[in-house]
Amino acid sequence: LSEGRITGPEIDEKKSIDVHYYAIASKATLLKPAELPVPADKFEEKFGLSWQAALDSGKVYNAMDACEYLGVDAEGLDAIWGATKKSGNM
Repeated sequence: LSEGRITGPEIDEKKSIDVHYYAIASKATLLKPAELPVPADKFEEKFGLSWQAALDSGKVYNAMDACEYLGVDAEGLDAIWGATKKSGNM
């Protein structure tokens, strides 16, 4: 055990936060959507599309892939999510 400084890029590269918060991070960033336990009936009720159809069409992403697809970082994704959630237009 030692003390020192770790840079942001080092934290990203080693996925230090993901490892530390694995239970949450695994669902948001590490697992692909097809690996998540999504209640299919509730998903379809909310979005009018079956979970399998959403998977097959490539319309669902984990947080890391969504950042890449949208060209944003975690803060950008959080801002988009906040605005979307507030509007109710999901």
